[in-house]
Amino acid sequence: AGGAVTGTAAGGALLQAWLPPGALDALAGVEGVGQIRRPATIQWFAPLAAGAAAAAAADATTTEALAAMNADAWHTAGYTGHGLKIGIIDGGFAGYQALLGRELPSVITVETFVDGETIADVNGTTAHGTACAEIVHDVAPGAALYLAKIATNVDLAEAVAWLRDAHGVDIISTSLGWYNLTPGDGTGELATLVDAARAAGALWVTAAGNARLEHWGGAFTDTDGDGFHEFAGQNWNQFGAGDGTYVALPPGETIRAYLRWDDWHAPTEDLDLHLLRWSGSSWDVLASSTDPQTGLWGQRPTETIVATTTGAETFYALAIERRAGACAVNLELFTSSNWRLDRVVHPRSVANLADAPGALTVAAVGAASPHDQEPYSSEGPTNGPGGTAEGGLPKPDLVAYAGVSTALYGPGAFAGTSAAAPHVAGAAALLGEAYPAYSVDQLRHALEVSALDLGAAGPDTVYGRGRLFLGDPQQEPATPTPTIGPTLTPSPVPTPTPGAYDWRRVALAGRTVRDIGFHPRDAESAIVSTAGDDLGLLVTHDGGQTWTQANHGLGDWDVWRLASAPDTPWTLYAAGVAGLWRSGDGGRRWDAVTLPRSPVSRLSALGISAVPPARLYLTAWEACRMTFASGDGGRTWQEYQGPALCSYVPLDSTIVASPRNAEVLYLARAHDLPEVYRSDDGGQTWRRLSDLPGGVNDLAIDSRDDDHVYAATWGRGVYETVDGGATWHAASLGLPASGAHADVTAVWVDAQDVGVVYAAVAGAGVYRTRNGGRWWEPYAAGMTPGLTVHRLGAPPTRPHRLWAATDDGVWVRLSPARVWLPVALRP
Repeated sequence: AGGAVTGTAAGGALLQAWLPPGALDALAGVEGVGQIRRPATIQWFAPLAAGAAAAAAADATTTEALAAMNADAWHTAGYTGHGLKIGIIDGGFAGYQALLGRELPSVITVETFVDGETIADVNGTTAHGTACAEIVHDVAPGAALYLAKIATNVDLAEAVAWLRDAHGVDIISTSLGWYNLTPGDGTGELATLVDAARAAGALWVTAAGNARLEHWGGAFTDTDGDGFHEFAGQNWNQFGAGDGTYVALPPGETIRAYLRWDDWHAPTEDLDLHLLRWSGSSWDVLASSTDPQTGLWGQRPTETIVATTTGAETFYALAIERRAGACAVNLELFTSSNWRLDRVVHPRSVANLADAPGALTVAAVGAASPHDQEPYSSEGPTNGPGGTAEGGLPKPDLVAYAGVSTALYGPGAFAGTSAAAPHVAGAAALLGEAYPAYSVDQLRHALEVSALDLGAAGPDTVYGRGRLFLGDPQQEPATPTPTIGPTLTPSPVPTPTPGAYDWRRVALAGRTVRDIGFHPRDAESAIVSTAGDDLGLLVTHDGGQTWTQANHGLGDWDVWRLASAPDTPWTLYAAGVAGLWRSGDGGRRWDAVTLPRSPVSRLSALGISAVPPARLYLTAWEACRMTFASGDGGRTWQEYQGPALCSYVPLDSTIVASPRNAEVLYLARAHDLPEVYRSDDGGQTWRRLSDLPGGVNDLAIDSRDDDHVYAATWGRGVYETVDGGATWHAASLGLPASGAHADVTAVWVDAQDVGVVYAAVAGAGVYRTRNGGRWWEPYAAGMTPGLTVHRLGAPPTRPHRLWAATDDGVWVRLSPARVWLPVALRP
């Protein structure tokens, strides 16, 4: 009695309410209540203290980053973000009213979602949000601003709904986050909010966090068995300078500490977190977090401390104690105060919300050249599935500018990733005005591809895609075809009309199709290989409407792999248990190819160059340390020393050639070997790349970059490399089982749309990513449920028309709709 619900989130599964203390026990006994806790309050990523009052600011104050990001050139060209709506969510906008018509638009829309507050309270609590709005307005002075004040995660959900549904904002900017709310792997309630905003047409820009020096991560270690985790040999991690020394903290300082670990499903690893105070002769416990983790529903693998330093100036430290369990769980320890930890781990220091795949996450560099990384700026990657240390997503996505001037904070005083994110939000508005046809993904991609690379070549977990830079503007505002970076013109989306085609599953209902080959010039011509029946090979010349058997000369041999030459006339190769065959007339007749040497007969891999002249590659079990190449259709062979991929399973290895460079090849083995190799000289020499966590079923090379490769792995989802295999990172979020232990059987990179990749998951059909693997979505509408796809491919002259060889026939996707139609295979 006496309670009141004040907000909901997560589809009603999460309630925020005021309750008298005496009602808590009764509420805990209500069926369906899994946990009762305080609401998760926001963390800001910049100092909260403002400088001189806005009313006293005599002169206009502008961020110093306009020239560095080239926004001033866009302003000169007439772009201001006019027509775009930007929502800024923060914990307070103190002083905003005094800045209207000067540092902010004359008219803005505001609302508060904090319990017990009125709109008048938006102008209070902190000037942090006001400074963020100032930067957005500096970059995009013509954009309309919507300010939403929040305090908790439930407030955030309500604010997003207000911005999205009531006002249809185009961009959302947040310079805040949480710790301990989700596993840090890009899943959970915050990622769901971001995805909903994206689906509604809003680009969400968020700050990465300021925890680079306030984070420690690693496995729980207790070598002496005393129950306490050891930080480099001692049971505590003090607030210090990073060199093993101690820093004394004065009284009255607020210390917030957050601990989480990877035991999110009915946790039984019971850990406690302690804040220690040095008495002069020993450590005393000042505060502890001792939430139970006993395997009950609703319990969470997290501990949180909020405490204030007391007494005389002295040293403080954090300690982690194990109460139950024996696993070496992965720990993530964060603090949020004015003081750094002595022992820190930079990777995985991004905050909850910043880890969301759909969010454009922004880290911080200095506003002045050479734009070095700010020492506090959080680094990626995210945690792996369930909060593990490995297998995370690459974050941040961009870096932008901090240490800039605002009216409220003063000259050069607005620091943190809080200052960086609104620069990107404003830049997105300028692009949105120039290219109104852009989708959310195209807008994001345009920001990423125009960024200036920093640090190691290519994307990394410190600078992401690089430093925010807008490139050259159009001469005047218009509604052009998008041209920033690679061409992003969206293709028309036809409505599939099955009645217009004779798509019927006839001959191959329930039969397995192993592979597909395509004519290099005629998009209507394709060939497929079937398994274990009398059909063998079938060829179509009308896009799948009619089929003809193409087995003459093959006999009854099973074909496992097909290779189609890139030049004409249509030359095909078929590999099976019994050898290799060649057809120079599109499958009408086949002739056996003399294999390189006796006793080579059992092939383990077949590949062909993607650019003419055709060059054939193969490996064989009997000569498993050799790679064979032929430039004359198998009449003569060159033998090269190759990787030792000795397999008893026929055609279980993969050779793929670069779509743009005939010399670049990748070679990998399925099932039990996680090894991947690369050749830059057409197979003459090979070098071993970084191993993957599982065997490789398929590889796909981006047609724009030989170093950008996706791997479909056995039991470990999709992995991506952007540095030619020197490093691999998991790119499986959204695939079944949250990306963990998903058997991905095939992968295909779209040759036209940047960032679009398709993956086939055993028993789950096809998935698609539109952001290079950050997030996958089901892409199997119309397909037989539970389908396993063995091969994906598309005609070179119609790359949007994707074909799938499955255990239930051949399927074709009509570009770019998400409906699949079964191809009628009629011999």
